[in-house]
Amino acid sequence: MATKARTKRNKGPEWQLIQAVYEKNIHGEFKWKIEVLWDMDNTLLNTHTRGLWKDDIKILTKEVTRAFKILVPHLLHKNVSVGVVTFSDRLVLLNPDVAKDGGMAGEKLVEDLIMETFTALYSKIPAFKEHKELAEKNAKHIREQLYIAAALPKLRNSQ
Repeated sequence: MATKARTKRNKGPEWQLIQAVYEKNIHGEFKWKIEVLWDMDNTLLNTHTRGLWKDDIKILTKEVTRAFKILVPHLLHKNVSVGVVTFSDRLVLLNPDVAKDGGMAGEKLVEDLIMETFTALYSKIPAFKEHKELAEKNAKHIREQLYIAAALPKLRNSQ
């Protein structure tokens, strides 16, 4: 499958990077495919964690932007690829200064944040209030469709 990519930065705070991929289908026709990538800090979140969270994840869910909670399910429903990138990874926790206090970092932090955020969101739906397992199932469905990655871990861990 041949692809051409064009990337442009969006000045709006709602997502940091939009990538449009021009993909050749099986009929030899080129069609656009949109990918929306969210940076975790100050984009998915209203705050900056520095890639590390040492407190209860439920506290951090309060910082997830309204735009993320609304747009991600909508984009996924429209078959738009959605990803979350973070500058940290689990190796951050190997740093002795960081490890002494515990915490979460990297992809694991993003995964847990997504699950907690969307479980809480779907739990507000009247039909799911008494069936937490349905809220968790829907949150897991969102989580499984997202691409989550640590960007440049070698650079981050060499600092």
